[in-house]
Amino acid sequence: MKKLLFGFVVMTFLVSCTSLPEPESNTNSLVIGSFDIEFHDVYNDSSITEAAGIKLFFTNLTQNRYFILTTDSNGYYYYLTNGSDEYVLTKFEYSKRFGIYEYTMGCPLDIPISTSTAKLIFMGHSTIIFSELLGTTLTTPPQVEVSFHVDWDRTAMLSYLEDKQSDCCWLDYDIIEHIFEVQDLCADEIDD
Repeated sequence: MKKLLFGFVVMTFLVSCTSLPEPESNTNSLVIGSFDIEFHDVYNDSSITEAAGIKLFFTNLTQNRYFILTTDSNGYYYYLTNGSDEYVLTKFEYSKRFGIYEYTMGCPLDIPISTSTAKLIFMGHSTIIFSELLGTTLTTPPQVEVSFHVDWDRTAMLSYLEDKQSDCCWLDYDIIEHIFEVQDLCADEIDD
């Protein structure tokens, strides 16, 4: 048991200390953003925010390849791009275990991502907010409202890069904010 626990601690340390990818050519760019989910409970007027372990599903449209990134403990994700490929953040998925039960949620996002050569492409700090709305009567079940918010403040992202790697070369790159809009977020999944 001690070996298993030690192995888990070492693995967690190694994952949290992984450095950022270095550019492989002068056209490479780094796509970076953060993503979290906020659950708002109107009955208790409280919120719980989950940032770590959110799976983000991407499609590289240019090369017809798929990949999944998982947010780190701060909610950040990043990947290296050649600066010309087009991508889509297709969906998110999040699982949480409660005792012997596991709850999984997710929905399509379909956020297109255009890249540019030799840039730091900032996807913003995205938050999906699930708010349980009170029923109109005692017999009416509550409904869930889903909203999507993006914060474009670069300060936290730049601090994250500096903390992640003190000699981070990406801090010398021009930053592009990849502005996008999400419509009808999770509408099909929530209405069912």
